[in-house]
Amino acid sequence: MFNGGNDTLHVPMSSVEEFWNYKILEISSGIDDIGRLNWKYLLYKVACQVIIWLALIKSIQSIGKIMYVTAIAPVVLSVIIWIRALTFPGATSGMAYFITPDFNQLANLEVWIEAAFMAFYTLGPAWGGLAMYGSHNKFSANCFRDAVFSTVMAVCYGLFNGLVIFSVIGVLSYESGVPLDKVVTSGGFSLGFVAYPQAITFFPLPQIWAVLFFIVLLLPGLDSQTIMMEPVLCVFEEIFPKTIGKKRIPLLTVVTVITFIFGIPLVSQAGVYMFQLVDWYAATWSILLIAVAESIVFAWIYGGDRLSRDFKLMLGRPLPAFVRVSSAFITPAVLTGLVVTSIFKYKPPTYGTYVYPDYARSIGWCFAIIPLLPIVLTIAWMVRNNKGSLKERFVSLMKPSVEWEPAEDTVKHVYRNLEQSYQRSVKRLAMFNLTGRGGFDKLFPESEGDKLEIKPINRNIHAEFNA
Repeated sequence: MFNGGNDTLHVPMSSVEEFWNYKILEISSGIDDIGRLNWKYLLYKVACQVIIWLALIKSIQSIGKIMYVTAIAPVVLSVIIWIRALTFPGATSGMAYFITPDFNQLANLEVWIEAAFMAFYTLGPAWGGLAMYGSHNKFSANCFRDAVFSTVMAVCYGLFNGLVIFSVIGVLSYESGVPLDKVVTSGGFSLGFVAYPQAITFFPLPQIWAVLFFIVLLLPGLDSQTIMMEPVLCVFEEIFPKTIGKKRIPLLTVVTVITFIFGIPLVSQAGVYMFQLVDWYAATWSILLIAVAESIVFAWIYGGDRLSRDFKLMLGRPLPAFVRVSSAFITPAVLTGLVVTSIFKYKPPTYGTYVYPDYARSIGWCFAIIPLLPIVLTIAWMVRNNKGSLKERFVSLMKPSVEWEPAEDTVKHVYRNLEQSYQRSVKRLAMFNLTGRGGFDKLFPESEGDKLEIKPINRNIHAEFNA
């Protein structure tokens, strides 16, 4: 079978996978063989962009309603497919293959690297979407509970989804006589497109189930793109509140058109190679580096002490010890180690048996660097426009802005007094991040005669702190 690369190979694959690659994707011989645009998929893309445009018109108000459908429907369909797959021979073998641990792989650094990348895909840290949604919460909303719940649910659904896919792969392996690890050769995102359609053929009226499946498959994709576009809109609206901030629909239209234009090459016959290239580079190292930067900024520049104070102002209790130590020490150390290791263990991207040419890899590294440029340029611009010596500029920029304060009016007075009364040092911050002592705790109001002179409007906050 022609492998889409430089030579001809006979690669064993199921009929479903062959149909996916050569009928659905109409895959070309390589990334430099663009081929023709698939006008049918271009129209699909137009429809998707229109749906996303409609979902973002009212920002969080419209997004929240869509989430009920996009989050629940895939789970329901996965359960139905799983139950149906269990009625066929081979399903239990596939699930056993999925859940059987290979402890030798724990010593394989590449496994840890891939696991980290998958965690960022699944949970979405450092992408901007979580921060954007969190900014719409009420001041006293239990963000800690929500973070724990959403993380646990995302992990559980990811594991369950893997169980469903491998139960179907087990059925494919049994019917074709191909070993489990050889059933799907394309790998990556193609796995779901191959396994689930095969499972649907076992259902009565498979055509109807196929339509439902691809509609449900479309929903998380629309969900993800909506989450990615909203932070971009928020940035422009907050930077230019008096101009662009008051013209959401024109801004949304411009961003939608730009993203559509950049996505046109993906509907060509070489689109899958381009997608894999962007996915391999742009959504890996840059995201890890941004996550490292965020953990350092929050734990060491803004400071774990300030985070704990803000946490207490919102929820009435300090930052949990595990979160404090993890954000200050474990997270930056582990992620930095993964970045360094992934660079040394770097392997060029592949799609099945196709290996990307050198120039494509160079373009990929550009994709990895581009997301980091705005951060570097913004820091350079802020340092350049600040006053004082270079050291004084950096010290000034590492302090919270005077405009930074709680959104809740009843705690603004407490916040300001705590900020003015607190004297920070590197030693004190490091001690707090490690032990939880030496921060703002002793400055919180403990009696009516406290020096902070809490206003009557803040008596409820005062009582919560004492409690």
